[in-house]
Amino acid sequence: MFSFPRERPAPSLMFWMGLGLAFQLAQDRDSAPQPVLVQKPLLVSAVALVGLVLLCGVVLTYRNARFDAHYLQAHLAWRKEAWPRVASETGKALQWGPLNHRALLLQGMAYWNTNRFEEAVEAYETSLKYHPNEGHGALAAAYANLGRIDEAASHYRIELDLYPRSASAAQGLANALASKKDWTGASEAYLKVLQTRPDDLEARLGLADAYRHLERWTEATKLYRGILQAEEATADIQIKLGNVLQAKGDLAGAIKAYSEAISLSMEEDPMPYNYLGAVYALENRYGEAEEAYKKALKLDPDYGRAYHNLGDLYAAQGRVEPAIEAYHKFIQRWRGDPRFVELAESKIQDLKDRP
Repeated sequence: MFSFPRERPAPSLMFWMGLGLAFQLAQDRDSAPQPVLVQKPLLVSAVALVGLVLLCGVVLTYRNARFDAHYLQAHLAWRKEAWPRVASETGKALQWGPLNHRALLLQGMAYWNTNRFEEAVEAYETSLKYHPNEGHGALAAAYANLGRIDEAASHYRIELDLYPRSASAAQGLANALASKKDWTGASEAYLKVLQTRPDDLEARLGLADAYRHLERWTEATKLYRGILQAEEATADIQIKLGNVLQAKGDLAGAIKAYSEAISLSMEEDPMPYNYLGAVYALENRYGEAEEAYKKALKLDPDYGRAYHNLGDLYAAQGRVEPAIEAYHKFIQRWRGDPRFVELAESKIQDLKDRP
């Protein structure tokens, strides 16, 4: 019956301490008998205390055994990624008391993996009451899934204070700040990731995007080109590189990047055609610009931005009726910022007011 579980000796320890006190009391009584009038009250009190300690030890040991039975099943289910069973078994374990905060962490993980983010937050927050230095990163991820970005960022920062070299916490913080368009904070967090994981593709892309939004064109260009050389090139990255080169005024480089994006997308993505048309328009290559816009619209007849750009192209050429028609088609299809609809309407009115 004797056992000290390596992880949690405390519940068993109370039981065996009670037995030890009982034996010690019996030995003291045999070796040094005292007059009955002095011994009896002390003996009664000692026996009562020992009995209480033994009772508490038995109760706690039983509860710990029942907790462990379900906690073990939760661990087995976790290894199989059977998340509903993990949630069920941790719930049964915790009915016997929060004897190990890791059961709450495991329960939170199960809820997170089954998209029960509110319950995951509750489990992680409860765990932090018992162990305030473990679980902040997991709680932050659950907050992020709920769109509670400020709370997510706060707990990612706590995780980084506790574990400064945690790349996952830095990555989570960077993504949270990027979603808030805090590009300066995001770039600093991505750099922390790259200090420990210099080849991390997600962090390098995130940093390049942050630099692009901060108009740090040279650094963004270097990062995008490095990613395209070292990793498998994608149309999306080529488009971003084209955006940066276009903003820098390197129109030839932008045309090359957008053309590469078209090739990588097997000529099935309308977006690079739209961007390519915009660059051609800047160079007054109106025929090529019109052709690029029309290819984009052939691939996606509801591509609002391409209609707006086509309207600008026709207006620049003095082709009033086609420009008005293109703007109207843009207005019919646009589902984004309503200010762009107002802009298109003002352009239509200006065209109508032309002599």
